[in-house]
Amino acid sequence: MDVYRPDRLAEALRGPVAEAIAVVGRMIDGAEEQGDRSTAAQLAVEAALLCVKAGDTGRAESYMGTAMAAAEASGSETVRLVVAWRYTAMMSMLDRTADAVRYAKALSASLEPGHPLHVRVIGLSVSGTVAAASGRWREVLRVSEALSELLAEGAGSDARPLQGLVAQAELGIAEASMRLGDEGRATVHASRAFELARRHGMSAVGSSALGILFLTKSTPPGVDFGSWLEAAVAGYKERGDVLGQIGSGLVLAWLYREQGATERALALFADLEEAAVAAEQGFAWAKVMIWRAQLRTDVDRALHELTRGWAVLCEVAGAMADPGARQSLLIDWRTLAADTLEWLHGRCPRPLPAAAGRLAVTVMTALAGDGVAAALHGGGEDEDPAQEGAGPALDDLADALAARWRADALAPPDTLESLAGRDVLAYRVLEARADLLRGWRVHIDPYGAVEVAPFAVEGAAAQEIKRLADGDPRAPSPDPEVWRQAGAALLPAGLAAGAAEELLLVPHGPLWLVPFGALDLCGSALVEQRTLSHLPSLSQPRGTAVGRPLTAAVLADPLLPGIELELGALAEVTARPPVTAATAAGLERALEDAPEILFLGAHGEGSGPAFRLELEEEELALERLLAWRLPGWVIASSCLSGRHNAEVWPPSLVTVCRLRGAAHVLGATWEVPSRPTGRIVADTIRNVGGGDGPALALRRAQRAARARGWPVRNWAGLVTFG
Repeated sequence: MDVYRPDRLAEALRGPVAEAIAVVGRMIDGAEEQGDRSTAAQLAVEAALLCVKAGDTGRAESYMGTAMAAAEASGSETVRLVVAWRYTAMMSMLDRTADAVRYAKALSASLEPGHPLHVRVIGLSVSGTVAAASGRWREVLRVSEALSELLAEGAGSDARPLQGLVAQAELGIAEASMRLGDEGRATVHASRAFELARRHGMSAVGSSALGILFLTKSTPPGVDFGSWLEAAVAGYKERGDVLGQIGSGLVLAWLYREQGATERALALFADLEEAAVAAEQGFAWAKVMIWRAQLRTDVDRALHELTRGWAVLCEVAGAMADPGARQSLLIDWRTLAADTLEWLHGRCPRPLPAAAGRLAVTVMTALAGDGVAAALHGGGEDEDPAQEGAGPALDDLADALAARWRADALAPPDTLESLAGRDVLAYRVLEARADLLRGWRVHIDPYGAVEVAPFAVEGAAAQEIKRLADGDPRAPSPDPEVWRQAGAALLPAGLAAGAAEELLLVPHGPLWLVPFGALDLCGSALVEQRTLSHLPSLSQPRGTAVGRPLTAAVLADPLLPGIELELGALAEVTARPPVTAATAAGLERALEDAPEILFLGAHGEGSGPAFRLELEEEELALERLLAWRLPGWVIASSCLSGRHNAEVWPPSLVTVCRLRGAAHVLGATWEVPSRPTGRIVADTIRNVGGGDGPALALRRAQRAARARGWPVRNWAGLVTFG
């Protein structure tokens, strides 16, 4: 048994991790024997964090349980807050954020101005840790700024025990600013964080700050990036701090790579791989393999390592149960995806070997799909607090879509084969500014050949797409030059010579709002040359044919302009009169007869839990649809019904319809005018009645609209999903 002394603890923490754990364990025994619950709680937290660094997760959780029990028994609110704050840090290190979120919400009262300064500081630290782990960077920025101001306000004795948080607050501002695109501000605060870290011996904070300064190409005066990081890695390795070694080592290896010091980077990667495997850190191991592969001169060996790295990465994602952990993983995942696609584009021979094509499909598949947003449910950049607790049905939807995303992340090996005979275009947006959209495009031709290429939409075309994506209600530009520019940037030149009639599109981010049918391809609109279908992910199956004979259930506002055209067309093609319902309850009864078509004709408003169809007597909420099994073809041509972004939660109407059984969904991506929409939808229904599939039927109706001289606004906003 050791008696706790601050100097003895500090000495132990500077030594090897295994020895430090033993010393702290004896101090815990001593504190408990003396009845000092407060000290026992804080020492147990130290022991837990040391065990995490050593890769001993089970022992870490045991010590944290001891800490929580001792904190409660101490009767001290401050001790309880300190333990909870450190608990969130441990959960973040273990890629488990759900428990941390629960504790942060329980401690929200600690942010009240009436609390003592140190209690408010700890409460803000808890909120900042949780926000960072969940990827809510605007919240991280807000909390970090508040924490910095609070610490400056209490620079006297009360705040002195927490002065180490000043560096973390500066780093939080720097990281959040970097994520939000403000490199100038990120540089200023990263420099402050580094100086504080250097002064207080905080290697982890210093390494992270240097990583930001390296990205912004801003070297602090008198500081050598490499020397600092090499010392940090060596120190972590000597102490047995596996996580510290891997974290700082990856930054150092990245630095070596950028400096062209290939041999030094490869040697360091070998050390990091050994450490990651020993500590069972799958994500770190995957990053090591993916980055190391890009340094290989042997293309075949590099391709093998990249494929292996992505397989491990997908396994890690598939096994994760915590939304915050998946958000944290996806932040780095996007960087790894961009690096991999750049390597495939710049280093692989043309045409791409089959293995390289499969890798490209894996990268695009694992990062797409409705389930990405669901996997992050409970934390995300665009989360609206007012939408929390919207109902158990949406929670069930999140679970179902998250499971589907995890399945997609495993990238079924037959994905490429299943796309044979079709042209496919899949996109990943890396940067979206008012005047620039750039990213990567993967084109799969009907014979299975894969092409990876960058794209950049600039000027008026980028401004128009960004405007539509931001929800501007004004009509899309009628200027053909805008869509000629967009087509030149987004469509590969070889598409014009393609042999397939059908083109599958997997957009991303703002590109979901692009009227692809209006894009120019070699002098004419794409809709004139191809039949277009949208898919949320490459691994999502194409829809089957609409069943025959045609039957329909209808829920519509009879006063909607143009609705009589659509209802008349349904009556013409169905084997028996459509079952028309005036209320949601009536529609539920009509769906019991298993019709082949569901027609939803009403104005649409809102999104997510707030999305609703405005009927004559009531509103049909999105959540109500989750309880029903839907037909194979859903026609939902109301405004915004097809406004879809696979990475935004809550989900779109399209997401819900496809999950509940619809193989095809006809939706509108913007506020379409009622009467022209009624004419196009009516023509589409008649074309399906004549034997066309939904996508081809819509294409023929849109071509007829173009032949009548209709502007883009009147026809290009209607899209087929599936």
